[in-house]
Amino acid sequence: MARLSDYSDYYDKSEDTTNVSVSDLFIDIYKNINITEQVDKIKQLSKEELYLMLILCLDKFPDGDVVVTHTLSFFMDEILEIKTFLETKETNNKYLNYLATKTKDDYIDTDNLSYNGELLPEPPTIDEVRDRKLRDININNDEDGK
Repeated sequence: MARLSDYSDYYDKSEDTTNVSVSDLFIDIYKNINITEQVDKIKQLSKEELYLMLILCLDKFPDGDVVVTHTLSFFMDEILEIKTFLETKETNNKYLNYLATKTKDDYIDTDNLSYNGELLPEPPTIDEVRDRKLRDININNDEDGK
């Protein structure tokens, strides 16, 4: 097993290691993951962003969120890798090691994720999710002529 410290010289230290910038797809998933199932979109993410998304979901969304839990259930192997890494700080997974180095935190800090130079907002609240779902239902009913 590799320890996090084994990788400290592997990555270019001149890179910005304060904020980790994420893609448009990542943001789209993040904004919708507790509203609708996002499995197919998550599968399109790079491996680094896949692990970031899973860690972000584990950190930011309540355990009882049915939509998020359903989505995460498709990535149990990766989640088990994350759990083991966070408990032992050891892994042979180059993506987890990279993210720990990039975020300067062996926990893999998701508080410094950014998009277009801005830190990610907090995930939608339960009320915001409800309002969004109701708005989507109304839009669909309007399109159906109801």
